[in-house]
Amino acid sequence: MNPDTATLHEAAVREDVEELLDDVARRGTFDLQADFAEQVPLLALCHLIGFDKSKRSEVRRYTVELHAASGDPQRAAAAFQAFAEFGLEEVRARLQEPRDDFLTKLAHARLGNRPLTAMEVGATMNSLLNAGHGTTVSGLTSLLWEVLRAPAIRRRLTEDPFLIPFAVEESMRLHTPFFGIYRMTARDVTVGGVDIPAGSSVQLMWAAANRDPKVFRDPDTFDLDRDLGSNRLLTFGFGIHACMGQPMARMEMNVALGALLRRLPDIELVAPDAVKHEFAGSETALIKSLPARIVQ
Repeated sequence: MNPDTATLHEAAVREDVEELLDDVARRGTFDLQADFAEQVPLLALCHLIGFDKSKRSEVRRYTVELHAASGDPQRAAAAFQAFAEFGLEEVRARLQEPRDDFLTKLAHARLGNRPLTAMEVGATMNSLLNAGHGTTVSGLTSLLWEVLRAPAIRRRLTEDPFLIPFAVEESMRLHTPFFGIYRMTARDVTVGGVDIPAGSSVQLMWAAANRDPKVFRDPDTFDLDRDLGSNRLLTFGFGIHACMGQPMARMEMNVALGALLRRLPDIELVAPDAVKHEFAGSETALIKSLPARIVQ
């Protein structure tokens, strides 16, 4: 993945988004989380990795099962094994019919002088799906909730789509999908007057940094006019630890929100005040359901 990846896949993502919106428009009542936000990044990852369109339902089934098995070691191991075997079959097919995709690169990847095992193939694809799917689903669902529950913000974005990237950034600041990451201290250190011995496990909580009142005015408010350029948004990490998939995630959210506002001007959330961000384990929080409808 490189800075050009998002541009290379944007047209395919736009096509997927339009098809998803066709489906929800026909239904009239739907869940924006399950029927739209969950689908967009998964389909994008299928493009990125190289899965054929006919295999996307299988990829989604394996992904859902892997997430559902969280917290159950036996079930999780079985789900991982099934996905690894599915992935290995796809990788082996690329040995016979190579393409310009990530599966072909996996097929020819070597560790030392041997090809990757089924578990190594599975672990590689699982990392991509977990990192690029769940977090983007969470970010996109939060973005849709923030925009569709606020008439003034929605109106401004509809009238001036140029502002949509600013809405994406502000939503990702407010609702950081992944709170932070753990690190191990290499030496004794004192931070904020607290002594931390070497070998301690510490969490870098960038979700808290994104709401630091010393950096962001009214940090708990969604402000479409906030100048994030002069501040350091840490949602995607920073420096050498920055998320390599952030251009894809931003592109997916920009495309999805822009198309939805254009295609479904009569959409409204069902009970938006009842929506909550719930803890989902692994230092994440998300909106698990976002019911919506088309107003007749």
